[in-house]
Amino acid sequence: MTQSLFSPTSGGTSASAAAPSAPPKQSFASLLTKQPSLNFHLTSLPTPFVDNGLVSIQISEDAYLRGLDRCRSNLVGRLTGPSNCVAPKAHELAHRLRSLWPSLSHWSIAPLGKGFFMFQFQTLEDMQRVWSLGSVNLNPGVLRLIHWSPTFSPKTYKNTFAHVWVRFWDLGYAYWEHQTLFEIAKGVGMPIKLDPRTADRSLGLYARILVEVDFSRPLLDQLKIFRAEGHSITVGIEYETKPNVCGLCGLVGHLGSNCKVKVHLEENISFPKRGRSINRDRRSRRRNLSSQKLSLNRVSSSVAQKHVESDSGVRIDSTTVEKEAFGSGEGGFASCFSY
Repeated sequence: MTQSLFSPTSGGTSASAAAPSAPPKQSFASLLTKQPSLNFHLTSLPTPFVDNGLVSIQISEDAYLRGLDRCRSNLVGRLTGPSNCVAPKAHELAHRLRSLWPSLSHWSIAPLGKGFFMFQFQTLEDMQRVWSLGSVNLNPGVLRLIHWSPTFSPKTYKNTFAHVWVRFWDLGYAYWEHQTLFEIAKGVGMPIKLDPRTADRSLGLYARILVEVDFSRPLLDQLKIFRAEGHSITVGIEYETKPNVCGLCGLVGHLGSNCKVKVHLEENISFPKRGRSINRDRRSRRRNLSSQKLSLNRVSSSVAQKHVESDSGVRIDSTTVEKEAFGSGEGGFASCFSY
């Protein structure tokens, strides 16, 4: 029975074997006693300084290069699983992977956050063997293995890479040394391993190499190979498969129709609320204004007629004329601009 690495968030218990317990916590005093001795003096540490308003420090290049050399056999793993399950802890993942990698020598794992883990292998050969797998099906969940680089950060990492079998056509047998094939494949991406039929030269139609390709860059269909004395040849390149690449975010593994960026954009688009349109309101105001002017003209005619009657000896009440001319309620001249 395959052990389930992800634990359900609610309801029931897993039928698989119990996950290993977490390593026991150590006291602060015990951790201090196990600290390795330092091969440098604390008095030799650099002095901080300010650069462009930021407190800065200059580190020793030799120490950095030693740390860089220790990471050359590292891989980064990204764990993805069902959305309704809780991701395993580092020691649970290590317990499962040891059963899948029984022939490997000593290796270690460290969590990096955001579903990423750092794998440290004892030899480059072990790293190459694991990396050639590309991804590990944990049933459920998938652990995708990524080549480590000094600039890697879980916060800024964007997955634009994929493992693809690449065919190199018209490549003479003199170029089929393993080192030469890896050097040629480096022109396309990061070479991982040779096809067994290419490694033993049992298939000479083309050289087949597994390469980690960056799909954020244009794909090559030809590659020019130079030798030391300037002689060169050109070989054809064929990618056996191509992964799904999103046209919106440029990441590998999904299409634009399923992109989270698209969903985020759609959620942030604000549509106007339904109601009275501005044009309709303006037309209504123009109609009301025309109606008010027509009423004013009628009142003006009435006032003029009364003035005529006044000249004939008829007495006119000034208050009445004022009310008729300007209005005292809704619909009067004074209210037709109240908008």
